[in-house]
Amino acid sequence: MKSSTFIKIDKIEGNHSTMIEIIENHPIGLLERIKAIPGYISTENQNRIFVPYNNATYAALRQLSEHIIISTSGTSETTVSKTNITSISPTDGEQIVASEQHCGDQTTGIHTKACGLRVEFTNMQFYIDISYNREDVIFLRSLKKTYWSPNLTKWISKANTGNLEKLQERFHVFDSGAYEKILSLIVQVEKPYNVSIYYMPQSREEVCVKVAGYRCNHEIIKRVSNRRYEKCHKRWIVPNDQQVIEWIKTEYTADGAKVYDKLTQRGKNYLKEKNHLRAWLDNIQRRLSIEKSEVILLYSNSLISGGYKATSIKQYCTALIKYMESLNGTHVKDSTIKNYEAYITSLYDNNQSDSLVNTYNSALKYCFKKIYPNAEIVAQNLTRPRRARKLPKILSVNEIDRMLRSTVNLKHTTLLYTLYSSGLRLNEILNLQITDLWWDRNQILVRGKGGKERIVPLAEVLKDMLILYYEDYKPEYWLFEGQKDNVQYSGSSVRKVIKRCAIKANISKRASTHTIRHCFATHLMDSGVGIRYIQELLGHKDIKTTLIYTHVTNLEISKIQSPLDNLMKERGRDVNQ
Repeated sequence: MKSSTFIKIDKIEGNHSTMIEIIENHPIGLLERIKAIPGYISTENQNRIFVPYNNATYAALRQLSEHIIISTSGTSETTVSKTNITSISPTDGEQIVASEQHCGDQTTGIHTKACGLRVEFTNMQFYIDISYNREDVIFLRSLKKTYWSPNLTKWISKANTGNLEKLQERFHVFDSGAYEKILSLIVQVEKPYNVSIYYMPQSREEVCVKVAGYRCNHEIIKRVSNRRYEKCHKRWIVPNDQQVIEWIKTEYTADGAKVYDKLTQRGKNYLKEKNHLRAWLDNIQRRLSIEKSEVILLYSNSLISGGYKATSIKQYCTALIKYMESLNGTHVKDSTIKNYEAYITSLYDNNQSDSLVNTYNSALKYCFKKIYPNAEIVAQNLTRPRRARKLPKILSVNEIDRMLRSTVNLKHTTLLYTLYSSGLRLNEILNLQITDLWWDRNQILVRGKGGKERIVPLAEVLKDMLILYYEDYKPEYWLFEGQKDNVQYSGSSVRKVIKRCAIKANISKRASTHTIRHCFATHLMDSGVGIRYIQELLGHKDIKTTLIYTHVTNLEISKIQSPLDNLMKERGRDVNQ
């Protein structure tokens, strides 16, 4: 019989006999088989269905369905009522309902509400039916995750060990057998028996095996040779041998444990951040005319085949769409240099930033160079607008320290430590893999723009943080993984983490991953690190890009004496003379 079938029953005591009422059954087809039970009776229109209250009837019901939902004060199949009529009681997974035992003589079997208290345990919740008493209400409100349900006219309480102990201490509602069984079910949910197999950052020659949960079995892992136990982390260390790992997984699965294999699997598809680019393009094209849609299709396909990132493709396509809208029906390939100049002028008139204008200019240059090279507009003639030179926004060392202390989330803290200790761009930290940590050399391998690789330092403080991070999050492929398996952390999540931490640290300046990158470079320069080394660490192709940090460093500026200070010193000397 499938476990999805169930029969819900209750005990009904009449003047001359005791019956079992069939309250509900699933599937409906069970009803025809219930009617075949000797002694079956029903009321008019079959609104209520009854069968005799005895061992034979209960055995027949058990044959029809393995899941019997009943009301009883016992939970063991060996429970026997005082009248020894039947041993009806629920098995694992069935509801357990207890009437208050000190209200009078109790019998096992199916019970109706007796003397003012009825506690039902089902779906990891306690349903408490109790007469009003001010002290009892205060007590129930003190239980965790407990509330009054006006629809059910019952108190509903989360089934956890704390609530179970308090209910039993106050009401003595369950007998010892029921209490132990309920406790066992709760603990299995709160502390499930599981085995995790994962890497540690120091080495891939060994792996960690953590055996935890209710009634966990350490004897299996003890049968592995060359294993050792780390008491501080409560984990076993075994050789990274495929046969050993498969044996551990097989043995613990057979023992009833849930096994979590967090080791990198060959052939497994580890996805980068989902960018939804194709869906975005399809949505854009549906809103455009056929002519414009064809242009965007050619343009986007060229960008994708050219290896442009999703964010750049979206910006470029947006720029081209707005340019086509400004042409008032003229095809983009027939536009003139005057159309282009008018469009750029309109951007400035609308107070668009220099950065955005340059991005839109680059988008149009690409269009006339790659898509319409024979158009009237020549890409080389589209001069790049002048950009205002802005200095990078820098946070002080104290502000960075406040940011690092602002979160208690270990993953977020490790992320911030990694950004500040290595000066990585957003995409670079998202693309970090666990194999990119060169632990013994204190180095991190970084894949930068255009696939260019470089080496940055792995700080000692970050190494200590990574040991804790691996123990909690157990990364499988990407160093920072998203909530879904096999997918890297998202850029939007990183931006939100930095923004929240800046707010908590009372930092009024705008903070981003690039802000922390600027701080990395500037603070290195402040400490005397040469510009060439900083250029290599940042992955800059041109030294001119790195030289901008010389305008914000304190290394030389701090040595300069302000003329106002000099004037005041001279004035002080004149007064003293």
